[in-house]
Amino acid sequence: MHTNSGHGEARRFWERARLGALLPYVAMGALLVVVIVIVGQDINHHIDAIEAWLNAISPWGVVAFIALFVVLTSFFVPGTVMAVIGGALFGLGGGTLAVVFGALASATVQYFLARHLLHDRIERRLSAKPSLLAKQLSARRVEFRLQVLLRLSPLSPVLCNYMLGAGAVRFPGFFVAGLAMIPGLFMQVYFGHAGKHLAHLAGRGDR
Repeated sequence: MHTNSGHGEARRFWERARLGALLPYVAMGALLVVVIVIVGQDINHHIDAIEAWLNAISPWGVVAFIALFVVLTSFFVPGTVMAVIGGALFGLGGGTLAVVFGALASATVQYFLARHLLHDRIERRLSAKPSLLAKQLSARRVEFRLQVLLRLSPLSPVLCNYMLGAGAVRFPGFFVAGLAMIPGLFMQVYFGHAGKHLAHLAGRGDR
């Protein structure tokens, strides 16, 4: 009976995730275009300055970015922001690698924090949010499948990491399921990469 309930929960997640996963990217793309059109020249100037600094400290710039990714997202700074920045600074290929490494490292750190240090605090918070508690309990029953669907849903990856870590799901399945974030991360990096080129074009148009 638990298995049937878990599969039903997984199907409901998938039905919601298909549309919900696309909406943030549509909104992000529209917002990015508006911002770049308005302040393209200023963004272009700042990106060039940061790129010059990263080139001066290469290859430590990527390491610093990944470390910053882990620290900031652990305090619920949206990973989307870091992914867009990574795409703007390191390009599509380099940015994707840096962001994927950062997201997986962040997930690992948050999993073990939730499992060993923050477990009781997280469980108390989840007990006050029945919908999140239901997701955690379902993930315990059908671990891998539901974890993959959670990664494809609009649910915050950081919240998901803490929730699953506190739920004591097995780490190998947790880590492998985290690979389902890669397509979404790639899209976010692409927005940053494309936004950088739009900013250059907008900056030229202002001169």
